[in-house]
Amino acid sequence: MAVIKHNIVKLDYLKELNTLLHSTDFPWYYVHTSAHLNDDTSIDYQFSFFHMLVEDEDTERSPYYQDFKLLINTCIEKSEFKGMKLDRARLGLFTKAAKPQVQIPHVDKFDKPHKSIVFYINESDGPTYIYKQKNRLDKYEKHKHYDVDLISPFRQNSMVCFDGFDFHSSSSPTNHNTRVALNINLV
Repeated sequence: MAVIKHNIVKLDYLKELNTLLHSTDFPWYYVHTSAHLNDDTSIDYQFSFFHMLVEDEDTERSPYYQDFKLLINTCIEKSEFKGMKLDRARLGLFTKAAKPQVQIPHVDKFDKPHKSIVFYINESDGPTYIYKQKNRLDKYEKHKHYDVDLISPFRQNSMVCFDGFDFHSSSSPTNHNTRVALNINLV
């Protein structure tokens, strides 16, 4: 069952991170779909920008990892998954869309059981959708229909914690220029 938590870190620290993330010095990487590279790209607003901080059980992929380490550790500490090991930490940025657009439902990983945390970094809109459908281990199975289990409003300094095999979607902001979240996967 997904759980939403608020007021995770101090706002001064979050302000520093937002300044960094919205600066011209921070490297964002374009990807044509927000989830898996073989997803349908004909649907509007499926693209996003990402920055991988950690991948494959604590292998640092970014020189900016140290800037986010406190945030990552605090999210884990305040989650239902305290004591689990960091497997992946990925920043995601969506830009403003003309109309509400939900991304394709997906799971972040399908090769091992894991838990997921999505932390909302900036003031924005574009909720996260958690679906009732689950993926099975070692096989990525798309469904024809997805039933919403929870809609997590995008609220700065909040996070939603859920089972990593729960299909989920982000959505593009319509009232703000950017939506920036930190996705954490734990094993």
